[in-house]
Amino acid sequence: FADVDSHGRSTFLLKLRALGVDTLVIVGAWSEDCVAATAFDAVDKYNLDTVVVEDAIGTATPTHFPAIEVMRAAVAKVVSTAQLVAYMDKLPPLAPEVRSQALLRAAAVRDCDPAAAGSARCGEGGGEGGGE
Repeated sequence: FADVDSHGRSTFLLKLRALGVDTLVIVGAWSEDCVAATAFDAVDKYNLDTVVVEDAIGTATPTHFPAIEVMRAAVAKVVSTAQLVAYMDKLPPLAPEVRSQALLRAAAVRDCDPAAAGSARCGEGGGEGGGE
């Protein structure tokens, strides 16, 4: 699912930071397990803002709706797909040079090893989050 460094630690946060991401939009399965765990980790461990798209998550158990309410109360802005699309449609387009710089920073951390934190090989702030 996620790339790992030579020590088996996830490089996902490094990539998000390199791209300047501060908000995680979550869709997927198992609302009370995978979705909730992702939302709580994003907020509590990584200080990311979290949006859960209510009509783009699901589960096979009756705990789906209570899980949404717990996330809404504790860690996430819960929105519909239509609300998310309407919000994103209002955003200005990302300037090509900003997008290019972000992609270059993300490529710099692709093979980043936390032991090389701060080196050019890890990109800007390369050691941040290296312990995930």
